[in-house]
Amino acid sequence: MKLGETESVLAISWGKGDPHKDAITLVFVDEAGRMREHTKIDNLHDNEMVDEFFDLIRRRKPHVIVIGGFTVATLKLSFLVKKRLGGPDSQLGGQNEWGMPSSTNVQSFIIPITYVRDDIA
Repeated sequence: MKLGETESVLAISWGKGDPHKDAITLVFVDEAGRMREHTKIDNLHDNEMVDEFFDLIRRRKPHVIVIGGFTVATLKLSFLVKKRLGGPDSQLGGQNEWGMPSSTNVQSFIIPITYVRDDIA
């Protein structure tokens, strides 16, 4: 990518951040700034929802992921996204959130992830 070129973006927002009420919204914007796809998933724990998340990433191949939200729960969303993408923050001493050994066959994506204000996301 050359200096001055724009990148495709996957914007992720948890709204008010209540995992029992608010869906996770995913919006893909292409290099020209056009919204190409959007979807909502309930969480990043259920296999069906995680598969939908990975399908969007595989299909659209975003250059960057931006995460925004109205509350501190956005940090949890950021952690979940990084964990699912297999980034450096994804492993907690080799254990998953239930204290079980982490799987070594988790698919890994190398996509920069950054926090932005929710109105930008």
